Amino acid sequence: MAHFPAFRTLIDDMNCKNVDREHFHTQYAGVRFDVIISLDIHPHELLIGGQGINWACVMEISDDLEIAMPDDSFFDLRSKLDLSGNGIEIFGSYIFLKYISEHSPKHCSDLPIQPNVMQRWYPDRTRMIDEGDRTVFYRWVDQKKKGNEAHNFDKTERYFGKKVADYCRTNNISSQWLAPEQAKKMHIQMVKYPWAQ
Repeated sequence: MAHFPAFRTLIDDMNCKNVDREHFHTQYAGVRFDVIISLDIHPHELLIGGQGINWACVMEISDDLEIAMPDDSFFDLRSKLDLSGNGIEIFGSYIFLKYISEHSPKHCSDLPIQPNVMQRWYPDRTRMIDEGDRTVFYRWVDQKKKGNEAHNFDKTERYFGKKVADYCRTNNISSQWLAPEQAKKMHIQMVKYPWAQ
């Protein structure tokens, strides 16, 4: 395990703003990488996925910001990158993770991770049997207005994290989802936090 203190500023900002998960991109060796930091699990998690190279790895982040990439994930990544073509002479998991940490944003965004990002990089966590295979987020529904009981909390937590789901539980808010065919006929906007509606 190696220490990556460059993640500290972003993680502190996430904690300060009560944000469970953050998603950002960075470019390395000509490949765009999706990076997701999840604080709603302990130990925290770091997912890095390479677009177009069929590679992703989930790693634990210790409280001291120590991270280790499994050897098989490293060798797989190395085989898929064009290192010499991008002028990279020395490559190791420490060098790669240090680059990712040093190119992370200093502040978290004001948006939750969009469901299509979670579906792409966490298929096992987001795959669920749901009426009509509803996988496209539509809106937040305040059930207090109609005197109804909110539901969908487990699905909300899988996609948006514990803090969002707990907020919905406390405030009687449901997440509403559509099947992809339904969504094609509608103007679907980016998801905002339920407290920002």
